[in-house]
Amino acid sequence: MIVNNEYKGLYLLQEKIKADSNRVDIVKMETNDNTLPNVTGGYITKADKNTGGDPVAWTMPSYSWSPEFIHDLPKPEEVTSQQNTYIKGQFFSLASTANANNTSYSNGFPSVIDVPTFVDFMISNELASNADGYQFSTYFP
Repeated sequence: MIVNNEYKGLYLLQEKIKADSNRVDIVKMETNDNTLPNVTGGYITKADKNTGGDPVAWTMPSYSWSPEFIHDLPKPEEVTSQQNTYIKGQFFSLASTANANNTSYSNGFPSVIDVPTFVDFMISNELASNADGYQFSTYFP
């Protein structure tokens, strides 16, 4: 930032991802939400570098490394094994249907993700030249 021709430093504005009706509008998960349809709602999971503070929920094979997935909401210690199994299954389902080029709306990758939102995500990361956009610092509501 330069003010009156004087360099004041480099500043970054950012916002933490939060569950809220005006931000990420998801249903709050309870520890007894372990069966369908309740197990399907309200998660925020991130793919990120593990700094040693959060327990890794699972890893997933990738082209060059195995990204670590960490639950952000509910808090890692509050996620039940049934909830973890469900959300992990969604990620693996997306990977297997995409790798199989299954474009069916009933059982292919469009049944797992919201395609227009995914396209927006890809475009925004490409336009911003976001080096972390696909494997680090990526949140999945």
